[in-house]
Amino acid sequence: MNSRDLEVEFPSSQRVQGGRPLETSPLSDSTKQPKKKRRKPITSCAFCRQRKLKCDQKRPICSTCIGRKLTTCVYADDNLSPNDSRYTGPHSVGSSNSSHGTESTTMMQAPPPNDLMYDSESELVERVKYSEKQLELVQNQDTQSSTSHSVPVGSTTKETCINPFKDFYFLQNKSYGRRILYGPTSMKTFIKKNHWGFLTKYNQLWSKVKIERTKWKKKRNISNLKELTMIEVDGNPNVHNLIAEVCTVLPTYEKTTSILESFFSEENYDLYELRTILDKNKVMTDFYTAFTPSTQLLPNGEKLIANLTPNNRKKNYYKIGVILMILAFAHYSETIPNAIYKFFIMLTGFTTGKTSYVERAQFLLLRHCYSQTFRNAGDNTHNVIIADLLSDAGITLGLNLDIKRNYFRQENEVGPLDLLENLWVWIVYADFDVAFLNGRPLTISTAHFNEQTWEVNPTDVPAIAKMKRFLKLARPMVNDFYNPNICPNLESFCENLLVFVENEFPPISYFTDKELISKVDVRSIRIFSSILRMLVSFYSLRFAVLMERSIDLKNHLIQTILISFSLVINCTVHFFEIDRKRFPEMLREDYPNITPYLGMSLSVINGLYPRVLSVFCALIYFKLTLFENGLLLAFDLEPQTWKLNTLRVPHNSSIHLMSSYNMYCQIFDSWYKADPDLKLVMARSHSFVIALALERTYRTVLEKTIEYRRRTEETWMSQIQKELDPTQMEEASNSVLPITNGSSSVSLSPPSLAAPPPIPNPKPPMGPSLVNVGMDPGLQPHLQNVAGTSITTTSSQTLPNVENLINAENQPEIQPEIAQMVSDDFWESYNIGWNQLINQPDPAKIFADIKQELNL
Repeated sequence: MNSRDLEVEFPSSQRVQGGRPLETSPLSDSTKQPKKKRRKPITSCAFCRQRKLKCDQKRPICSTCIGRKLTTCVYADDNLSPNDSRYTGPHSVGSSNSSHGTESTTMMQAPPPNDLMYDSESELVERVKYSEKQLELVQNQDTQSSTSHSVPVGSTTKETCINPFKDFYFLQNKSYGRRILYGPTSMKTFIKKNHWGFLTKYNQLWSKVKIERTKWKKKRNISNLKELTMIEVDGNPNVHNLIAEVCTVLPTYEKTTSILESFFSEENYDLYELRTILDKNKVMTDFYTAFTPSTQLLPNGEKLIANLTPNNRKKNYYKIGVILMILAFAHYSETIPNAIYKFFIMLTGFTTGKTSYVERAQFLLLRHCYSQTFRNAGDNTHNVIIADLLSDAGITLGLNLDIKRNYFRQENEVGPLDLLENLWVWIVYADFDVAFLNGRPLTISTAHFNEQTWEVNPTDVPAIAKMKRFLKLARPMVNDFYNPNICPNLESFCENLLVFVENEFPPISYFTDKELISKVDVRSIRIFSSILRMLVSFYSLRFAVLMERSIDLKNHLIQTILISFSLVINCTVHFFEIDRKRFPEMLREDYPNITPYLGMSLSVINGLYPRVLSVFCALIYFKLTLFENGLLLAFDLEPQTWKLNTLRVPHNSSIHLMSSYNMYCQIFDSWYKADPDLKLVMARSHSFVIALALERTYRTVLEKTIEYRRRTEETWMSQIQKELDPTQMEEASNSVLPITNGSSSVSLSPPSLAAPPPIPNPKPPMGPSLVNVGMDPGLQPHLQNVAGTSITTTSSQTLPNVENLINAENQPEIQPEIAQMVSDDFWESYNIGWNQLINQPDPAKIFADIKQELNL
């Protein structure tokens, strides 16, 4: 994500206050006459009213919403005329300043021009209409029986169905003019469209990280613009064309032969998955035909490659391209010579109809997988165009039809037909993978290919058969997101994926145990990673867009994320251990590239790591900055033992907030405490460096939030004890435990918090009322540990136990005021401390530990 990104908002379900739905009136049933009730005018904004917060009713945005970093307030009378008797707000717009002292929003002193006024009102009306449709959708879903499919419009229930995701997208606008559209299943859309404040903090900190990242990239001559800059690179003046220039950078004829033989060896079966689309005999024949050795011998007795010649007059250079892509995987790794890279660009960009060869589809798939492995760095937009070209190539070749019939007796030209069928399976998977990661419709539509008619052949290798079964399940789910007449049933999607995992994979402990993961084949890890991506996306969309709120949903989301974290770390360590045994010479300090198996791990877990990390940290931040849920940290009294051996969480269990955060820290600390050789190799890879910097940035945001929330809660707990026992005058301790940041500690010294103002006439004492404000059920086990004990003061007076206090009858009208005061105290101290962190003279100190350990 880029701090210079500009967000384009759309009137849709994502346009809600702080991730909450707008207040709407329930739809009336024409067959029933509801009783008329006397109602008081609604003067609070929708957000404060729903959260039961005190609202000062300032227009256009109240102080509470400004403090939450929200951009708009919605009032019940916003779409009324000032002359309407129900209108309670001013027509003119005043000015409002943030109560936290860090951000100020200056509004217009007079009504805006007519055109601006019209845009604002029309947008509001659009949002209100959409909220009403959302309510109708929820009501419809409640009346429908649970099915395994999405609900189409015009079903027998005669209910109107609205796809809540049809407008859930984000258009990224770069300051230099680049535009990229991300859809509902994209990680960026989820983060950008939920205004929880986390993105602001991330962008501020990431701008500091980018300074150090730019230095690292410049030192290693790494650029994501390499393909574009190839047009500026001069060719070799000693040769007359690109083919001749490519020959000058190729290995010797004998070395190239050895590399190709090694690529197809049984020893490297797991390392090079795409062997299943290539026939060794055909590739070697193409090599001997197209690659011409020199007649002169080198001192070591080997020969240079003198020329590259297509084997027919129709110029099928893609046979050469396939062989060069094999060299890219097995020999060049991340350091492809410029001449070969320019050759790849030309082969990819040819638009003539004379390029419709099977080898073209093979070349594009190899290049797609190479990009995922070596040039991803968390941004899958690099693969979009190649994946589109690949899908079009497969359809143009007729691979979506009956291959055995259409390619009958053509094996001499295209190779074995079962490998051609494998090629189509990989093309369909690549199309699904890119579509889901970037939030876009499938390029291979149902008009070209119906996966439900896809048969698993007895001759299919197990990995291909499993991939077919997965795509038959997953592709319809993606299609439903882009059908305006379908309501995607995300709960059913999640259940079907869980059942698929239970039927197709070994127990989850094989993926989360660092010893057992060695028994799982690479292709199963790849598909399992894709399923985890889908589960995390569906769970988070149910939370953020469909506004589902349940302990069960929270548990399954966090459990899936923690299992994903464990898979990423175990996969990395496992593949590196294979590299250590098979390629010890590549561990030397002077070796420039990432080791083969560790590089493959980037492709296998492609897109999983940044997605789950972003969703998890955003949700933790969201939870930490909501004080209406009571004291989260003060009652997290003891660590929770939690096992990652299943994707299903029992209904009577709950993962605590801080327990999940501590498990996340423990999992990722193993990266920073890893074997020195592993850290040395990881530091060679742009993708791994970005991954580590991203994790450190996210964790720093959360650590500062936890630190200042804990301070605020400790201060208020001290005040609560004083309210419970006026004779207790012991001063509250302001000490703060150090926050571990990898191998170092983060320590700031913000001003000490002022004591909270006294709570007027609490009945009963207000401590429990603060605890009981929307208490997270996940904290109840902690409360039970406290309930059986008594709190003893300095005068030996026994106070009521916590359980009795929580169950006591409170004054509802005071609870929002308490939550607001605690929130104000937190934001005041947190913003001061955050500014101290951001404004450090040397930004490199923020991540000094990771720079030192990885030698960046």
